[in-house]
Amino acid sequence: MLQNKIVHIEDLFVHLERIFSIGGIWPFKQTYIRFAIYISHFTLYLIMAYADFYDAFGNLELIVMNLVESMVYSMTFPLMWLIRCSNLLKLLIHVIKKDMVERKFENFEEERIYYNYNFISKIFSYGSLVGMFITVVLLYLRPLVYLLTINQGM
Repeated sequence: MLQNKIVHIEDLFVHLERIFSIGGIWPFKQTYIRFAIYISHFTLYLIMAYADFYDAFGNLELIVMNLVESMVYSMTFPLMWLIRCSNLLKLLIHVIKKDMVERKFENFEEERIYYNYNFISKIFSYGSLVGMFITVVLLYLRPLVYLLTINQGM
């Protein structure tokens, strides 16, 4: 039973590595070119979003739509840099992995809390993947809906 829980905890790190390796963000992989491409695309998107905000200034509806989209990206941008470049985060992940292999817990209560936290974080990571997918689909479908409504009015 305990071995099964430890395997699931290690699976969470593997799952996070898969997610963050897509854009080259995982700190233990030497994917500098992939990260440079990803961060360049992200920077270009932010520049265009801020330019659109400036262009839409005066139209309250467009400003609100722009802020809703660009604020999430603006908050995500420094977090990506932090995950990729933080040596403290690398050290923390390494220590947690090492402790899990050695099964270092001071008492049973600490072990139980860690397993519960790990279970919640696994649910959150899977749920956030679904949420991100839905957000991206809706983000790219919104202009198509706008174009379809414009064409029907003609």
